[in-house]
Amino acid sequence: IVTTMRHLFPGLRIVGEEGDVPQSAAPSTLADLDNLDNVPVPADLAETLTHTDTCLWVDPLDGTKEFVLGRTENVAVLIGVAVKDRPVAGVVFQPFVGGPGGTMTYGAVGAGVFGDPAGLPQPPPAQLSLVMSQAHAANPR
Repeated sequence: IVTTMRHLFPGLRIVGEEGDVPQSAAPSTLADLDNLDNVPVPADLAETLTHTDTCLWVDPLDGTKEFVLGRTENVAVLIGVAVKDRPVAGVVFQPFVGGPGGTMTYGAVGAGVFGDPAGLPQPPPAQLSLVMSQAHAANPR
């Protein structure tokens, strides 16, 4: 993830829990990626977005302990997007949930939440909810 993002968007700030990927890793190309042209982007964001204003937060294996314990339904790939140090978008990919292709949910402020309809609340909840992994349920901070 980090190698590809650095290749496609040089100058983009990337923070990763797992550390940098060695330069020897082969990056993906735009041709390898699914087309996101149908995802709406708010006009004011699209017009002002720059690489230097943008930071990606990447956790390529959230739930490492859960993965080791075989509780793969609690494993996810997490990507957060911040613009000018404010969170504006995110992606949650659950590779072991919802069949062979996993389940992807993504959204952005002002654009909405998209992805696997079975994983999206219908309609959106009226109040905030706290969600945490099973590993943290006994000792929330």
